[in-house]
Amino acid sequence: MPVIPVRSLPGGNQQAWKAMFDTVILLAGQTEQVAMPPVLRGHHPSLTVLSAANSADLAALDTDLLERARLIAFVTPEIVSPRVLAKLGYGAINFHPGPPDYPGWAPSHFALYQQATEFGATVHVMVEQVDAGPIIDVARFPVPRDISVLGLEGLAYAHLAQQFWRMAKSLATDPKLPPVLAIPAAPIGRCATFRSIFPRMNSTAA
Repeated sequence: MPVIPVRSLPGGNQQAWKAMFDTVILLAGQTEQVAMPPVLRGHHPSLTVLSAANSADLAALDTDLLERARLIAFVTPEIVSPRVLAKLGYGAINFHPGPPDYPGWAPSHFALYQQATEFGATVHVMVEQVDAGPIIDVARFPVPRDISVLGLEGLAYAHLAQQFWRMAKSLATDPKLPPVLAIPAAPIGRCATFRSIFPRMNSTAA
């Protein structure tokens, strides 16, 4: 098989893509592991969709497989290692249950704590820094009055499901990553800042 010309990957890495795109690795919960593979294979019947529940499952995959694969992470707290990201031949996409303003851990908690009037859902390319990759798609919506954390999480999830449905054909069939938007990613360290105020959130709630 001829070697495809070297391409520039997110994060500044470069590699020659030698393997044909034929696999999607789905890092998600049990519900998504049942619902999403048929959607992807509906656009690409010969596509192999592999389930991964956590970072240990990803670490167990061999390099040859990763070079043929794209990773889709959907509403997962797992952090993908730099080694796995570097080996993936066709990139990694994360469906994050919050807008770019709220990267990382527990975005709905922090939005309500800060009395945000707008929330959303983000799809972005994965890079080593958590939730800092180029943004592919954003859905935004007003925060309903008196909504709970679970309610806000549910709204974000519903928007992510719609985004996945719209993007499924591209993710399953196109070797190229979707085009990115001219939206800046979260500032470096924003996730750590949010984690640092979580104890204050709990004491306020008490």
